[in-house]
Amino acid sequence: MPLVSVIMSVYNGDKHLEKSLSSVINQSFLDWELIVVNDFSKDGSGKIIQRAMQEDGRIRCIENKKNLGLAASLNLAIEESSGQYIARMDDDDVALPYRLEKQVDYLEANDHVGVVGGRAELIGAKKGIRRHAEKDLDIKNRTLFSCQFCHPTTVIRRELLERSGIRYDESFRTAQDYKLWVDLLPHTTFHNLSENVLKYRVHSGQVSATKRQEQKENTHRIYQIMLEHMGLSVTNEMLRLHEAIASFSYQSQNIVEVNLIKDHLYSLIQANTSKLYFPQEVFSSFLSELFYNILKRSSISKKSKVDLYFDSGFHRHFKPSLAKLKLAIS
Repeated sequence: MPLVSVIMSVYNGDKHLEKSLSSVINQSFLDWELIVVNDFSKDGSGKIIQRAMQEDGRIRCIENKKNLGLAASLNLAIEESSGQYIARMDDDDVALPYRLEKQVDYLEANDHVGVVGGRAELIGAKKGIRRHAEKDLDIKNRTLFSCQFCHPTTVIRRELLERSGIRYDESFRTAQDYKLWVDLLPHTTFHNLSENVLKYRVHSGQVSATKRQEQKENTHRIYQIMLEHMGLSVTNEMLRLHEAIASFSYQSQNIVEVNLIKDHLYSLIQANTSKLYFPQEVFSSFLSELFYNILKRSSISKKSKVDLYFDSGFHRHFKPSLAKLKLAIS
């Protein structure tokens, strides 16, 4: 039985699939199996997978009889797999040679962590580094607003999935990874490594207008699930405000809008006081700093910034230095 099961879903991915498979085969860590789900591809993906299977007996393939989508295909791969750790890969990304070794070493040394991700180097149509929060509470606080794992960098403990009974939600054709992390959030500790583990391919025009709208709708569904779990009655206006905050670079010139943001963030603090969905003081400090930064970027008057911050009560949870405060209201 291998220690690591790498799971990959392929749909018409023949352009980059061979490089992706090779990056798994060439890992410094050797105790793995690769479960590839061919999700009814119409291109040459099947032949590439068959060739790889002939060259390396650690690779197996599930052939879908129709296109099931990513979530259902990954769930099939999980059920077929046998490893103690389940590592994600996409058919167009490239795992760095020491990826599995580093992530397995981390999980072996930190048995309280159920999911570990890492940074990713962007390749293709966009360059740079994709990074997220690294520590558990930072990841969980930010998950209220956005996905905090680069999906194909993640490794999950099988024990966590078996204990919780959680799998990918197949009603989500997009944002299924975000939904998975939200579902797992109360059950485990999260972590992101502070180093690159993967080359993540960005395609030109990667998301169509239709898919972008579906992504937005599914993200709103996830927001609604989390907010309702905190005991809030969710409205379309609340979802609009939540989405605006989620960019973490939101800027408003309108004092009415800033007041709405203030009220929404404070309602989250109050809701969490009774539900304790997040550790209270850390969560309150996070949202207070978030509002402080929104004020800092805002072009409303200095007096309004000061009045809003201190009248709201946020200052009790996040106390910037006097120098930072003067800079914020300038």
